[in-house]
Amino acid sequence: MSAHGETVPLDEGWTLIREKAIDRLEYYLNTGKVPKDVVQVEGKPPRIFGAGDYAQLYTTVYNMCTQRSPNNWSEELYQRYGESMASYVTKKVVPKIEGLEGEALLKELLLRWNNHKLYSKWMERFFTYLDRYYVKLQSVDTLAVRSVTIFKTLAFDHGHVPVRCRTAILEMINIEREGTEVDQGLLRGVVDMLFDLGNASRASSASDGQGSSSSSSTSNRPTLGAAPVHANDELGSTLWVYQQELEEYLLPETDRFYERQAKAWLVGDSLPEYLVKAESALMAEQKRVETYLHPSSMQKIKNVVIKATLANTMSQTLEKDTSITWMLDNDRREDLSRLWRLFGLVNNGLVPIAASFKQYVQDYGNSVVDVLLEQLKALGPQPSPQAKAEILADPSFVQKLVDMHDRFKSIVAECFQSDGLFQKSLKEAFETFINRDLGRFSVSAMMSSFCDKVLRKGGQRGSCWHMGWVRIHNGVSGEEQSRFDLPLGQAGGSPETVLYTLDRFCQHFCSCPIQRLQWLCNDGDRVTRERCDVRMLVSALEARHSDAVAATPLPPLLLCTVPMTPACEMRVFIPRQGEGEPIRLKSLYPRRVAGTGPVELRMSTSYLPEGHVYSVVFTSQWDSGQTFTADCAVNTDRMGVVLMAPSELLHTAWFQYGNDLYDVHLVIDRKYRSENRRALTVQSPSEIGSSSSGTEGSLSFEVFDIERGSNDIDGTSPYRNTPTNWTPLSE
Repeated sequence: MSAHGETVPLDEGWTLIREKAIDRLEYYLNTGKVPKDVVQVEGKPPRIFGAGDYAQLYTTVYNMCTQRSPNNWSEELYQRYGESMASYVTKKVVPKIEGLEGEALLKELLLRWNNHKLYSKWMERFFTYLDRYYVKLQSVDTLAVRSVTIFKTLAFDHGHVPVRCRTAILEMINIEREGTEVDQGLLRGVVDMLFDLGNASRASSASDGQGSSSSSSTSNRPTLGAAPVHANDELGSTLWVYQQELEEYLLPETDRFYERQAKAWLVGDSLPEYLVKAESALMAEQKRVETYLHPSSMQKIKNVVIKATLANTMSQTLEKDTSITWMLDNDRREDLSRLWRLFGLVNNGLVPIAASFKQYVQDYGNSVVDVLLEQLKALGPQPSPQAKAEILADPSFVQKLVDMHDRFKSIVAECFQSDGLFQKSLKEAFETFINRDLGRFSVSAMMSSFCDKVLRKGGQRGSCWHMGWVRIHNGVSGEEQSRFDLPLGQAGGSPETVLYTLDRFCQHFCSCPIQRLQWLCNDGDRVTRERCDVRMLVSALEARHSDAVAATPLPPLLLCTVPMTPACEMRVFIPRQGEGEPIRLKSLYPRRVAGTGPVELRMSTSYLPEGHVYSVVFTSQWDSGQTFTADCAVNTDRMGVVLMAPSELLHTAWFQYGNDLYDVHLVIDRKYRSENRRALTVQSPSEIGSSSSGTEGSLSFEVFDIERGSNDIDGTSPYRNTPTNWTPLSE
């Protein structure tokens, strides 16, 4: 019975639904014209039904579904719902897409799919009561799923539409790869359609197999950077139409396209030019996926491009005349960075590059040693003591090795991101020619003579032109944080080498590289902050070489720290799409150290994305204004960092003979922090001495004799009150 006590016959009720809802809806979809009896609101989407029409139709369906048997028409309405929609698709949609090819097919197919979604939306509203009760009780497909299934079965699977649609998509993608613009919105719409068709099929299968219906609304499109799709995943089951009808053919076509491109690039381009094109191809494919393909294809397509342009052509590209040897000869650091970045994507792709780098450094070093050998041969089989002394006293040979090591070390850090494989190659290359047999002379003796000369120059306080005072002040309070002597004689003389030495000293004494310091420059009566560069050293070095001022002490070099946001107040680092989850710190070893010497800290983390600068900030819990920063090296697996504990952090406990507790944050790009923190306890020597043996603290440091080795340099060392033989401890 209806709400008014009157039974609604099936034919009478369906006639009303047909005339008031279905015919009107189909008329609008066919002509684009809205009924004249519906009031339209300016600036709003067109209205097909008025409020009274909608209420009447909903009430009619409700009454027909709630009447007692045998007048309960729920099953008949569900059946006629599908029949009417199937009839429309067969008569109005299929003829429109028959015979079409290429972009015209995609446009018409997308138009008909959007119309079908509008058709389905209104029909679901009128027949909502079926979804709420009949569908759940009978365990049949929801109205939305049935609607999509009808379109897929009668329109999409008809007349080889999947093949024609796929061919059109692949043609448009290849046209875009050749440099011609295409309708990306059209491609995105068709890909979304494939995803929706698969989503409905999954829901229909779940309803049949489990006896329960899925939600009447389709799932949202997954965001970029979604997890990889597996065959047994829920997302994988919703993607089967997309994967089967497009992706399985897109990947081989992409491989064939870039194989042709790689062959052409190899013939006409140098290695740097080839790498630029390969990197551009990777970026273009990534953007293509972000724009209109499904995110699950991202890594698959990238792997195809990497294989076609890098892995399969590795031997040919690295044998070019403009390979790594040419790049190193011409100091092409940007090209070296790109080389490392791209071949790092290939499995074991960096191994031959590291071997070439090692061979280059080894040959370069051997050439330097060969020059020295020629000089030694000229002395004869039994050189005089005076001649031997002159050879040992000449620092040019060792200086060349030091400069060479600095150059290649900077290349490893800047171009190869301190990759452990290249660090090992550099170390082994130097070991080869450093340990060469020089007959009566040895490289170690010459290096000892060189170091002795440097230390003597740096320790002669009476010859003040060898020494420059450096004072570092707090950039906020103005208080002096640190001061030290800069041995200009050790720096080699040029502003660039002095600046490099100054950077090392600043990191040692205040745990802050020179890039994060500012120069306090006297500009008349004012003091201005300037960038730390060679300008601030030119006057000091000119004064050093001037006999007129040889007896005049050099004025101190004043630097200050740049105010930095406390780590706890920084925003948590939010990774870009595809880079994973926010960074978390897992463990810190050791957790307890003493302020008596250098300590190597190892921190395990979640995955650290590439393309970012990482550093570690220590904030005292007992003195919130006391903060130390240290640069760190990322592990090869990018699941942690390694660093040396800041010297001043350790010295605070040494001189104050007290304990301190520090919050440890990983800072990303100088302005973001990790999601959580770790704690580090720094103890004074007396506290460590009273602790039991075998504790973590006793295993993580070595006691340094502060008086050791200081008498022979006038009681003073460039590293005052600190070890002069700092080396990382063994694990």
